[in-house]
Amino acid sequence: MNVVVLTGRIGQDPDNRMTGNGTAVCNISVATNRFSGGEKKTDWHRCVLWGKAAETAATYLRKGSEVCVTGEIQYRSFDGKDGQKVHMTEIHCHKLTLIGGKAEGAGSAPKAQGQSRLPPPMPPLSDDNDVPF
Repeated sequence: MNVVVLTGRIGQDPDNRMTGNGTAVCNISVATNRFSGGEKKTDWHRCVLWGKAAETAATYLRKGSEVCVTGEIQYRSFDGKDGQKVHMTEIHCHKLTLIGGKAEGAGSAPKAQGQSRLPPPMPPLSDDNDVPF
């Protein structure tokens, strides 16, 4: 089974484009941390999103946005401009979850007038014996 789940931050603004048939494609680089020998190390992952996930990334993600992506590892190779064979590892993502707050300059979803994103506060307990469970 080829399944990858990564949680990290976007290293630069998404690279958005459309294919010849009008499908949205978005490339992002996701930084994840790991510990090796007691030392924190950062790994960078090249991620590709397609369709609706790519459109969502283009609208809401900016450098520093925290995300969780789910997809599969794919390997490809091609001849570079200098004629050398280039090997590339990518995560082709089919699920994108936005984590944390909105990044600086990112879009925001429209909100109905008077609608709050927070639930109403809980009423205070009348006494110490009034436990809500």
